[in-house]
Amino acid sequence: DNDGFEDTVDNCPLVANPNQEDFSSDGIGDHCQDTDADGLSDAQEIDIGRNPAFNEAALVPIIRSILN
Repeated sequence: DNDGFEDTVDNCPLVANPNQEDFSSDGIGDHCQDTDADGLSDAQEIDIGRNPAFNEAALVPIIRSILN
């Protein structure tokens, strides 16, 4: 991916991530992981100020049930 890291040590070998960020510290780079399974990569969520470990969409049914 030409980010300066050989694929054998790159935590996200298919997507360039020169800083090798890893929010969850599990060895998988933020650009290649969606920790909360909301459709946004961890890197995208960090960029917009969201917590990559918290799926905000999961709250919608809970809030609806409280309001009804």
